Amino acid sequence: MAKKKAVMGLTDNQPGAYKSKQNLARANLESLPEQLRRDLEITGTGLHEYLVNTFGIETASNEVEWILESGKKETFVEVKLSYEQVKNETYVDFQVNGRYQDLLNQNNLSDLSTLDFQQFYPAIGCRVENIINILDGSRRRAYFLLKKGGIKYFTVLLAQGNISQSDAKALAKSLQSAKEHNLYEIGKRCELYKDAGLKSQEEIANALGISRTKVTRAMQAASIGRDLYHLFNDINDLTVKDYAVLTKVEKALSSRKDRTELLSTVESSPDSDIKEIIDALLHLIIPPKKSAPTISVTSLVEFDDKNRHARKKVKGRNVNYEFGRLSASELEHIDKAIQSALDELFSNK
Repeated sequence: MAKKKAVMGLTDNQPGAYKSKQNLARANLESLPEQLRRDLEITGTGLHEYLVNTFGIETASNEVEWILESGKKETFVEVKLSYEQVKNETYVDFQVNGRYQDLLNQNNLSDLSTLDFQQFYPAIGCRVENIINILDGSRRRAYFLLKKGGIKYFTVLLAQGNISQSDAKALAKSLQSAKEHNLYEIGKRCELYKDAGLKSQEEIANALGISRTKVTRAMQAASIGRDLYHLFNDINDLTVKDYAVLTKVEKALSSRKDRTELLSTVESSPDSDIKEIIDALLHLIIPPKKSAPTISVTSLVEFDDKNRHARKKVKGRNVNYEFGRLSASELEHIDKAIQSALDELFSNK
């Protein structure tokens, strides 16, 4: 304290007086933010309100207040997170967000390329044990992480209080602004409802607000292994017919010990067409048709009349003798010859 008084007592014409005042002012400024934060908390005053009342500064509000499904009011404040913060301090809960992160890649996130220049819409998040749970904006988060620091900041509207699981789910559903969830993701959500006690597809359909037919298709899609989905650049492009084929492939390969080796033979690249991959998968489970055995035809007699014939046909292990336009006596003679030959060959056996 004595040192501070000495500085305060310096006159402007004393050596080092101006430098000392600068140092003191700098120290005060450095401690000001923390002191201001504490005082604002004690008085219950918002920073925006304080700046307006004290300095007359009108700034664009970076916070919003929403009423949650439970009726609770919650304030969300805009924060900017670095790549390391997003990587280490955020996560996506499938039970809340409904977007399967493992299936997001450069191809199915390409529609978010504007993030390279500007993030028009902030993600929405809340803190769960000091980690930020991204309720909405998981695709934007995935794209940001793919850039590995190429984008400076990721903007999130962060809840200042605690949000219940049910409020978080309802908020995520109401904020859903990205692509519609694919059948696989819907199917996984159906499984969550089934595990929670909704046994019939009708109950699940009512809970999700979709048709029973869609529940059936979605649950079939959810039963398909992710190793099959990873073969495609964007599973959002799969049709209902494609899912039906994949269900057959899954059933055929589910018990195969060489499943991994078989799937490794399916060529998949950024340029691969869905039909090409589907055809390759079908080739794994549908054996190629056996080629029909060749038929050998030998003419036994050359007739002047082209309408008459006597020939021998051999197809595999089967032998046929064919006769056409022969007279009754000729046929009778042939019958006797055949019977005589058969008697000679097999009568004693």
